[in-house]
Amino acid sequence: MYTIKLRRHPVRFYLLMLMVFSLNIVFLIVAISIAMVGCKELGNGWVIAILILSVVSVTLWYIIYCYFRDSPRMEADSGKIMFRGSEAYNWDDVAVIEFNEVQCANLMYPGPMYGMRFCFKDGTEQSLLNDMYLNLWQLKQFVQQVVVDKQSYTGYTCPAVKKEEVGDDLFQYFRGNQFTSGRGIMLWVSIPLIVVSVSHSDDLTDIIACFITFLPVLYPLFYFWSLALNFFGVSGHFVVIKNHNIFWRKKYYRIADILEAIFDPGGHLGSSLHIVTKDFKTRSFPAGTLRKRHWQALKEELERRGIVVHDHPY
Repeated sequence: MYTIKLRRHPVRFYLLMLMVFSLNIVFLIVAISIAMVGCKELGNGWVIAILILSVVSVTLWYIIYCYFRDSPRMEADSGKIMFRGSEAYNWDDVAVIEFNEVQCANLMYPGPMYGMRFCFKDGTEQSLLNDMYLNLWQLKQFVQQVVVDKQSYTGYTCPAVKKEEVGDDLFQYFRGNQFTSGRGIMLWVSIPLIVVSVSHSDDLTDIIACFITFLPVLYPLFYFWSLALNFFGVSGHFVVIKNHNIFWRKKYYRIADILEAIFDPGGHLGSSLHIVTKDFKTRSFPAGTLRKRHWQALKEELERRGIVVHDHPY
């Protein structure tokens, strides 16, 4: 009997939890240090300082608890689904299965999140967030084939699009101007300001030298901020995602492989397009330069190509 086991994401789950845990340890050490020397150095203020640090520490522990609560261990086979190693349900006990449902905001991620939701006949609900697992798409495949379609499980993935496959397809692009959008302006204004403020000089040579010196720090900042500056192209057979600044990054999808597209105005990095392929893999592409008219035109073009589009009001 084939069994699916979900694996938590090493970065979005474990690394974040490690960072929160480490931060909590730092606050605890500071609180203990203040308690040991507080009476002498801080007077009566040490009590307030410890109370503030304690509240912060309790909040961080609560975040860790919520992360583990909302991202449970899960395994499933053809007969049942089990959460946290003990909460088992037969598939006959499931009333509703939603494959790409909007979930409540996560404590560490503002805005809506997407994932799978099970509603059981006893009134219990359990959600599984896309971002918290490496292989939630495999569970979706398994449930669709075994539970919904009553077939045997055969895992599959949509093959990557090769460059020569695209050929001379003509694309209609949906893009804004990064120099007139809020995110683009913040990017191109903040980096020069950082360089000038750090250099402490009006001399152009010193500013250039400072820029080169701090390039290892500035480039990751530039790269991360640019991740929110994608734009989209649609042809008769493909959808392409490009980036205003990271111009060498291109992601192609066959229109025939796309199950649905989701427009999300409140993504982690701004308004985003979520593409769900027929193997249930989901990727998000923030597009901070697109305005309402661009999203509407993109929606109409995708629907004209036969792609199901779900959008939230802008």
